[in-house]
Amino acid sequence: MPRPSVPFERWPEHVYDARYGFTWFIAPNIMVDHLTVIDGIEDTVVAMHKTLDRLLATHGASVRAHGGLRIIADWRPVKSYTPDARKRFVRELSAGRPIASAIVVVAPSNAFLRMAIKGADMVLALTTRAKIELSSDIDVVLRREGLSEARVGAFDW
Repeated sequence: MPRPSVPFERWPEHVYDARYGFTWFIAPNIMVDHLTVIDGIEDTVVAMHKTLDRLLATHGASVRAHGGLRIIADWRPVKSYTPDARKRFVRELSAGRPIASAIVVVAPSNAFLRMAIKGADMVLALTTRAKIELSSDIDVVLRREGLSEARVGAFDW
């Protein structure tokens, strides 16, 4: 199993799935995804959303009580994705999980990937009212959210 890269290398393991990477849940309502794949395929998207559904099944009440899920998606390693992955991602976003209150995607300066994220932002705006913020610096995002290895508790879902 690969290890998460900086700054997640010392965070306690919550969920690892070889199809996409790592996920952490920080109570009461923050989810952090750290992708380790370079090429996003449809199975990557399916696995990520299955993890999201599992998290919501366990912590949905807490997430709703705190205004929705704050998602930080670290996609820095991703270089490309397939058309099937893009289609599946749009379908998943349209599936009606109106639980996200904020989404920050940390992505490489790949214009193709950033354009796709902006397209996903439009779908989200129509289906959930959540907005996607694009960033290029995971450290800035984690500091703003007050997240560090010390705040990430033990796996409980």
